[in-house]
Amino acid sequence: PTFLMTGVAAVNEMMFCQMKNGHKYNIQSLMTFVVGGSPMRADLQRTIVNNLLQGRIPIKQGYGASEQGIIAVWSMDSGIGTVRDGSVGRPAAGIEIKIVSLKTGKCVGPNTEGEIRIKSVSNMEGYVNDMRKTICSYDEDGWFKSGDVGYYTDDCCLFIVGRIKELMFYNHERIAPIDIETVLLSHPAVLDAGVTGKNSDHGDLLVGVVKIKPGQNIEPEKLVSYVNDRVKDHERLRGGIIFVDDVPRSPAGKLKREELLNLIQ
Repeated sequence: PTFLMTGVAAVNEMMFCQMKNGHKYNIQSLMTFVVGGSPMRADLQRTIVNNLLQGRIPIKQGYGASEQGIIAVWSMDSGIGTVRDGSVGRPAAGIEIKIVSLKTGKCVGPNTEGEIRIKSVSNMEGYVNDMRKTICSYDEDGWFKSGDVGYYTDDCCLFIVGRIKELMFYNHERIAPIDIETVLLSHPAVLDAGVTGKNSDHGDLLVGVVKIKPGQNIEPEKLVSYVNDRVKDHERLRGGIIFVDDVPRSPAGKLKREELLNLIQ
């Protein structure tokens, strides 16, 4: 293929397959590599570009929604030196984006996290037979509430932190599970991973749900230590690790977080 669009989990499996087999599969014809469905953190993106793609072409993340269509994207001619690792690109044609504070609802400037809100030429008319949900999905000025936390840089590159409803807390500190999932995926024995939490008096005790690469073996305690050495104190895996045959994902590659939670209960 010359064009490939896929999800984060699939890319990690592709990298494992290529490296295990000494890059015997010729992917030199691949010229455009797009990843969507969930954010990819910068460290993981660099690892995959260097190991799977051998630094030849960039991974271009994109950002979209059923209600709005394509929201942010990298242009087709963006090269390895242009694409910002971890960013989903800049607003697509016909798209306006603003970031509002999760506490005040007021607009914030560059490099400040908040909810992403959108105005689009491809804006939906509404949810079928659900006027209440339609009305609640827009603010008083007609901007669509994405439910995603993100920020933009001075040069208008958009970064996604995570879904508001998926954020967890420990000792009043906010946790985006994708940050811990990225650390888990960086371990050479891990093929796929998700993070969920157990309730406690202090907040969410994070639990890693992990699929190990074929032929690999690692003790849960060592994997917990690997993660805890690389994250902030409130992001530590205080709930431990469980190993599974498959991490629950949708056909689009998105983690099924309710099923993750069911696995630890």
